[in-house]
Amino acid sequence: MGPVLRLERARRSGTKAGTLARLARLGFAVPDAWVVPPALVDAPDLAARLRVLPDDGTRWAVRSSADVEDGSVRSWAGQFRTVLDVCRDEVSAAVVDVAHSAARAVYGDDADPAVAVVVQRMVHPHVAGVVFSRNPVTGMRETVVEAVPGTGDGLVAGRVEPERWVRRNGQWRERPPVPHLEVEVAGLVADGADRMERALGFAVDAEWAWDGTLWWLQARPITTGTRPAVYSSRMARDMLPGVVLPLVWSVNGPVVSRAFLAFLEDVLGPLDVRPEELSTLIHHRFYINIGALSRLFAEFGLPEDSLERLAGMEAGSMPPMRPTPTALRRLPRLARAARRYAGFGKHLDARLPQLWQRARARAAGPPPGDLAAAELLDRVDRLAPLVTEIAFHHVVTLMLLQMHSAWARSTLTRRGSASSPVDMPAGDPSDHDLGAALRSLADVVQAAPPSVGERVRAGDLAGLRDDAAAAGFVAAFDGFMDRFGHFSDSAVNFTCPTWAEEPDRVLAMVAAALDVPARDGSAHLHTTRPPWVVRRVAAYSRRRDETSSLYAYAYGQYRPLVLALGERLSEVGALDDREDIFHLTLEEVRRVVVGGLEPAEARGISASRAADIAATADWELPEVVVGDVVDHPRDEDTAILRGIGVSRGMYTGRVAVCRGLADLG
Repeated sequence: MGPVLRLERARRSGTKAGTLARLARLGFAVPDAWVVPPALVDAPDLAARLRVLPDDGTRWAVRSSADVEDGSVRSWAGQFRTVLDVCRDEVSAAVVDVAHSAARAVYGDDADPAVAVVVQRMVHPHVAGVVFSRNPVTGMRETVVEAVPGTGDGLVAGRVEPERWVRRNGQWRERPPVPHLEVEVAGLVADGADRMERALGFAVDAEWAWDGTLWWLQARPITTGTRPAVYSSRMARDMLPGVVLPLVWSVNGPVVSRAFLAFLEDVLGPLDVRPEELSTLIHHRFYINIGALSRLFAEFGLPEDSLERLAGMEAGSMPPMRPTPTALRRLPRLARAARRYAGFGKHLDARLPQLWQRARARAAGPPPGDLAAAELLDRVDRLAPLVTEIAFHHVVTLMLLQMHSAWARSTLTRRGSASSPVDMPAGDPSDHDLGAALRSLADVVQAAPPSVGERVRAGDLAGLRDDAAAAGFVAAFDGFMDRFGHFSDSAVNFTCPTWAEEPDRVLAMVAAALDVPARDGSAHLHTTRPPWVVRRVAAYSRRRDETSSLYAYAYGQYRPLVLALGERLSEVGALDDREDIFHLTLEEVRRVVVGGLEPAEARGISASRAADIAATADWELPEVVVGDVVDHPRDEDTAILRGIGVSRGMYTGRVAVCRGLADLG
């Protein structure tokens, strides 16, 4: 039957024992342990065989070690019996109890106890807990430390609510306000988990204890099973903020997703992801599938938050790429893409006039109000490829602007300059610089007689047109509207009226600009020429202004087309009002036009969606959603907030909400 073995000498004694032995060989501090093989569990002389344990007053922890435990697909963490803090004479009874409990849990009530048992020197810690080298819910590359005072057995079994620390990119992104764990020890635990993942070759879920020494009690792979999609609104809410109506989404979703995917595939080559997988709507809010993107980036050895880093939303510079075999195979393509995007500015400067010409040609033709529904749908369909191409150029411009800005900040810091790249003069403002254009209008007002300023502040556009003293301002205002009238409060939401439709909005912005002090350019004058990279930032800022204006101009052409379609659908009884069309998807509109969706049914769908949107408009949704369903996050009747924690499940508790300083009193 063999002897009771020291942990280091045990072979084929279950997953837990094998992993602990491996950790000890790798230099991790593992408490002294012995392994009882399955054949010894019911041996008559088990107590005598356990005399190999030191008789020095040591207390012992007794845990099972079955082959089925702690796998990558299923874990039995906290589900098997563990016996803690027993003396040597009590170990044999604890071994039998633990082995039979594990056997019954895995194999059934009548099973033989084919389970090894680990007898480990008991640690009496100040603090103990678990650590995940990856977020166990999202799979993102961040280290999650959970800690409780004393032993961590209740935490593993799910009976105790721990304090939680989350570290990403070397920085603590979440930490408890009054921790039991010292920050230095939390860092040691997180460092140990990261080192363990590199050494073992898989993301780890490890148990640890601290009594002045950091002890590792066991480790297992993070159970993955079928990983749900993980969505984030972090970038998405800036790209398409607020409530997104169905028709807007059915147009924008494909445009934005295809533009992003085109950029990624241009750099990385063909990817195993479809455009529709990259984003979704959750309660009518835009979310990006960061789970899919993270796995793509990780496949190439890039940080999983590369997209947010490029967008400037994640602190810190981009860490060096650690090429994977996939990345090495595609290295020639990556090199060609790098050379191509190094000259993207020249390409864009040559391409923009052509895109403007195509966008203006699309806007020409008969007024939408004169067209039949089928003709309007045809124009909508023919507009999509142009808007997608413009979106691609705009996305790339934004990414390159952010990369050059980060490079410029680093350059200025090395030179000891306190300036930011945007403070340094590097050329005249762009013709598409909205801020500069508004400032110019305000300057015209301030140079005019006081009555002009009074009419501007009063929003009296009709009076300004009748006032001879305001002729100069009116001419400048009309010129501004020619250049920027296609803008709206949201250039990515065609439910918003354009400024050409509501010129009073522009007049209000001019009035607000009158109260903004003029910028003192002398504070930012430099006797030396700005560095090359700063001039590159200025050039890409001007290109960003133009691609933004071009996108707003081309995308804005959807609005008159869909409003005209709303009129046509109202005429056949499919809508009560033309703007109800925003509550249908483009495919549903198409089905109404071709006869696949009855008008009464379409009217019902629109009304139902309008009610649902009204009911959820004030919801405050979480930044990260696991899966594609979110329960009502704010229950007015019970005042219970619901959310997803580091571990899956529902958590409830008392919450105090402070909406302002007055609430703190």
